Amino acid sequence: TIKSQADFGEKIPLVGRTEELADLSEKLNSRGETAVVYYRAGGGMGKTRLLAELVEMVGQAGPGYRTTGIIDLYHTDNHSTSDVERILVDTLDPDNKYFKEYRLERALYLEMRERGAGVETLEQYRKKLSQILVAEWLRLANDMHKLVLIFDTVELLQYESSVVEEMAGLHTVDTQLKTWLLTILPQLSNILVVFAGRPKKLEHQDHLENEIRAAFHAKK
Repeated sequence: TIKSQADFGEKIPLVGRTEELADLSEKLNSRGETAVVYYRAGGGMGKTRLLAELVEMVGQAGPGYRTTGIIDLYHTDNHSTSDVERILVDTLDPDNKYFKEYRLERALYLEMRERGAGVETLEQYRKKLSQILVAEWLRLANDMHKLVLIFDTVELLQYESSVVEEMAGLHTVDTQLKTWLLTILPQLSNILVVFAGRPKKLEHQDHLENEIRAAFHAKK
């Protein structure tokens, strides 16, 4: 499920957080279901504290619950699809039990990139890596009660093609993060995905909200 329009954006009273925490707790304990939440709030409204409390909630829930922690898109280390995939794999499978093929193929991909492989070759390999991630995710999802993915500062996704690429200093083959998020995440099962951002232009955030809604609804 995805939050209704009435529950999105600036209408959410994040300072109090009681209702939001109860909603997140309910989604956290709905095994097998996919849930998506998008919080928008200005600075000082408690958005980051809410995300931190969710991380703590997952930690206290038991071994069947795992989270990526807060992936803050403000940091350049989190701007590429390759980086985000690595974070998902490393945080959700710290014992290397579920993503063995992905890790092997990723090592080959990094070697190819270091050797200066062509753009088209790298792009094809990146697509292969994403397909492996989705395939190996199923066994992890079946063994866990809930997997929680958290992304902060998502307003940067609206400027990915210019600002983020320049900040990250990466080749465009590895910087189409919004497309990756809206294409790959809806294919993953048993997840709670939380997006959070600080609105700049409301029309940009409305557009991003609609894109998230459409992507996850299309996979139902």
